[in-house]
Amino acid sequence: MLAHENKKGVISFLNVKIKNIRMKKITFTLPAEALGNATGAILLGDFNDWNFDKGISLSVQPDGTLAASVELEAGKSYQYRFLLSDGTWVNDWAAQQYVHDAAFGVENSLIIVPTETIIEKVATIAKKVKAAVTPKEEKEPAKPKKKLK
Repeated sequence: MLAHENKKGVISFLNVKIKNIRMKKITFTLPAEALGNATGAILLGDFNDWNFDKGISLSVQPDGTLAASVELEAGKSYQYRFLLSDGTWVNDWAAQQYVHDAAFGVENSLIIVPTETIIEKVATIAKKVKAAVTPKEEKEPAKPKKKLK
């Protein structure tokens, strides 16, 4: 809930949902060369509990790469990998980092979802809230009227 006090001392409250502010759309891309003999791939990771039934299918892009977009929480890190249709696991060639998974003896791709856009979105929302609760006479000071001679 956001509160705003205008010049007349009136406090206005607005309910603002900020859940979507914490989410960021991330696009994962796999080069066509990574497929080998496979015909497709799914994206698995912490964000879908590595569950095959929740695997996110990658779509072929005009440039031949495969891609999928996922809404992830900003500020969090996620391990992930691609599972090719031929059963081969591959990492993201452009991953931010790689993390060793001792349980499976493999390296997983890692992404840390950036948070800087959250501050920008909050600032934008704050401006809209202020504009919505500020009476028009406070927004624009009255201009002096010209005297007619």
